[in-house]
Amino acid sequence: MNKIILASESEGRKELFTQHFGTNFKTYPSKFLENDYFHLAPKKMVQELAQQKSATIAPIFPDDFIFAFDTTVACENKNLGKPKNLEEAFLMLQFLNQKKQVVWTGYSIEYKGIKKSGVTCAELILSISNEEITRYINTHPVTLFAGAYAIQKQDANIVIISGSMDTIIGAPMDIVLEFINTHQ
Repeated sequence: MNKIILASESEGRKELFTQHFGTNFKTYPSKFLENDYFHLAPKKMVQELAQQKSATIAPIFPDDFIFAFDTTVACENKNLGKPKNLEEAFLMLQFLNQKKQVVWTGYSIEYKGIKKSGVTCAELILSISNEEITRYINTHPVTLFAGAYAIQKQDANIVIISGSMDTIIGAPMDIVLEFINTHQ
């Protein structure tokens, strides 16, 4: 079997890939700079970034499966990536509290010249008090999470309205598995 390359350092994505592939995958994060894309609409932004990430990794592993992703949180026409520091994380979580938000995850898959990309989304509501926010930002690596929160370890009080947990974590595994099964 060809190697499976996860173009990400995300702990959540690594956990998802470990659940499905054990140790039969390799992480090789893209060093693509994301700064110039935040002016785009969330759906367009995550798809473009995922495609750019896979395009930088695919030439290094031309015979292997490359999986790249990007995730953002959108709420009230604001695109929320990863906070720069704890103060920004606090304000972000305070802003998101009790509001419907959409988590957008873009994916880009490359395998021997075959490319597939797209976007999945999930809607949710986060319910968290200021006291819980303070405790949360001091006990979690919030600067690593779009929107300053994670869901994979029940890290926050989240109600999923629609979409999958995998999309919120940042890797729609149904699409990953279907692609591998189709192209083996």
